[in-house]
Amino acid sequence: MLIQELYELGAWLQANVVKAQIPQKYQALHQKLHHNATQAQKQPFEDVAGNLDIALREIPTSELSKGQLDVLSEIGIAEYIGVSAAETVSEVLYKNAIDVATAAERMKQAHAQLNAGIEWLQAEHKSLKKIVRAEQEVDIRNKTLLRVHFGGEASLKNITDLRDWSEKWWEISRGIAIAHGEPPESIEIVGASKGSIIVSLLVAHGIALSVSGILLASLKVAEKYYEIKKTQQEVRALKERLSKRLKKSWKRALKTLLNKRLRTYKLRTKSTLVTFLQSERR
Repeated sequence: MLIQELYELGAWLQANVVKAQIPQKYQALHQKLHHNATQAQKQPFEDVAGNLDIALREIPTSELSKGQLDVLSEIGIAEYIGVSAAETVSEVLYKNAIDVATAAERMKQAHAQLNAGIEWLQAEHKSLKKIVRAEQEVDIRNKTLLRVHFGGEASLKNITDLRDWSEKWWEISRGIAIAHGEPPESIEIVGASKGSIIVSLLVAHGIALSVSGILLASLKVAEKYYEIKKTQQEVRALKERLSKRLKKSWKRALKTLLNKRLRTYKLRTKSTLVTFLQSERR
């Protein structure tokens, strides 16, 4: 993750979480629920819960990069902001039979975790302000800043890897730029970092949409591939279980048949013996 990203995350959190008073809204809901859990006279909490729900859904988490979202997860903030957080709160309060004491405790936990994470990030932002200079900020000039993160095994070990990787992405970028009537030079590199590979590109808005669409489509293909592999493994495991069950069923059926035939044979033998003895007596 770039230092600039961490610095910008502090400003984003201040504008979208602190100023929106998200911790205070969690605290207000906790107080209502705690009162209802400990007092005989209940208080309505729907208005407070509704205010929190609206505020959480308005937080623009889509503006953040993968690295910034990872930081929010590490400091315990990510699960308490955004649409997913609003849905979690709604599930706790309405979708299941509400356990008021448990719900109150979860809102208390959210409030405490948010305050701790905000305090840490604000301290980091204050420290980075001494390092990050104004001239380091990218002048977008009506373009879109596209930060591409290649994770997993996408690492560069030497200059040969860099050459091969650059050639491939030059072809890809050139094709996308030409498709939008732009020269390849219109895609500007304004930053790069290790981690595995992070490249910051300044591109026209249309090109940014195309690149994002291509990457998203590639991820969906990869996701479908792994879903198919997972299904194959599940089917294979199911076949093995069914095979074992069929073998056991077959053995039981064979044993039952043999026992039945053996009983029939014994009865016939006994009947034949009785008939023989009776004829001898005569």
